[in-house]
Amino acid sequence: MIKKCKLLLLAVLISAVNCYANNPEKPKKNKGNNQIPINVLCEPQRDVGFYVAAHLNLPDVAICLYDKKYITTMKKQHNKFGIDDKRLEKEAPALSKELTKYWKVHRLVRVPVYFENFKDTEIAFDLLLGKEKVDSSNKHVWVVLENNLLILYPYLNKFSGKEKVIADKLVNLIEYEYHHFYKKYFEKNSNLFRKEANTFKNAWLKEYEPALRLLNSNKHAIKEIQIILSPALQAHGKSFRVIDGIGRVATLLPENNEELQRGLINAYHEMCHGISDKIVYKEMKLDRNKMSFKGDEKGSEIHSLIENAANQTMYLGLKYGNPKRLKYFFESSDYGNLTWMVKYNTFNSSFKLVRRNISKEEIARIAKEMKSDPVKTSKYIFKKGLLVNPNVYSKLKLLVKSTNKISM
Repeated sequence: MIKKCKLLLLAVLISAVNCYANNPEKPKKNKGNNQIPINVLCEPQRDVGFYVAAHLNLPDVAICLYDKKYITTMKKQHNKFGIDDKRLEKEAPALSKELTKYWKVHRLVRVPVYFENFKDTEIAFDLLLGKEKVDSSNKHVWVVLENNLLILYPYLNKFSGKEKVIADKLVNLIEYEYHHFYKKYFEKNSNLFRKEANTFKNAWLKEYEPALRLLNSNKHAIKEIQIILSPALQAHGKSFRVIDGIGRVATLLPENNEELQRGLINAYHEMCHGISDKIVYKEMKLDRNKMSFKGDEKGSEIHSLIENAANQTMYLGLKYGNPKRLKYFFESSDYGNLTWMVKYNTFNSSFKLVRRNISKEEIARIAKEMKSDPVKTSKYIFKKGLLVNPNVYSKLKLLVKSTNKISM
């Protein structure tokens, strides 16, 4: 009897296993399944423009990437490869003076970002400068320019006169440097750069993707993120905005943990521009094409408005998406730590610029507390959204609330 029971029990178990095999339970949804897909790119053909730009000193232009430390590093790399070529070093000073005056030309350094091979980049430059006409052989390149770059900068294929001469010089220098040095530099370091890019991707998915996903409402609909890593972007990030569902940014290729953290938050900041800029321009009725010269009063104001709004967006995303990163945001980054307000004494002007109706007594209190406890005071300002226009702040809060149904 006992033997029969054992046999019956075994038959039941086998039946259950077979049943599960034929009709397995649907796996539970992985929390990561709704992550925004990301492609981290580290390729010479995409960032050679930034490499050249880092050698160009444009003191009055907001888009300047000039970096003496990076220039010294690249000189050492030239010597290491036995390349005794000083063309970039010789031409950079004169070209910098011309670009400071004709600053729009400088944006040509962004062209390589959009293309998978440098041959297409060269075709793109020829099309923009009128050296080639659009035909069936280059239509694929023109479509990329038309759908991405020219939406942002419609003047890039309309240069004439002196501007066109300078554009020719800049393009020629970018192409020359790619073939004579930069491609070789990347090939020599390909394994290391690939490893660093993979580390960056993993850290991004863990630390900042949850925050950005929280900000990704249907109005913005970021379907894919492209992050271009560049050794030249030492203290900068560059935004290419969200176009056709692709959010593109460029940031530092990190060599250590400190640079990794800086590169990650720079990328997050630039992605937040892709979300907040359009809100600022619309709500405050601003002309985006006037934000280019730091030395120009109006341009400087617009620059401050969009930067502060992007920072506020960063805060909201981190607060509700990954609050653990707020410590770094406030204590270690220029985005969250507002001690610059003390350094430049911008309390009155900053609140006035965004049309915040704050009493003189309140401003004096904030200024005093910022000097004694900048982290605590910075937290207060971000919590209240005091550095952004009230309409912009309302839209940003609504964005987070509508996307995630969070009670605010």
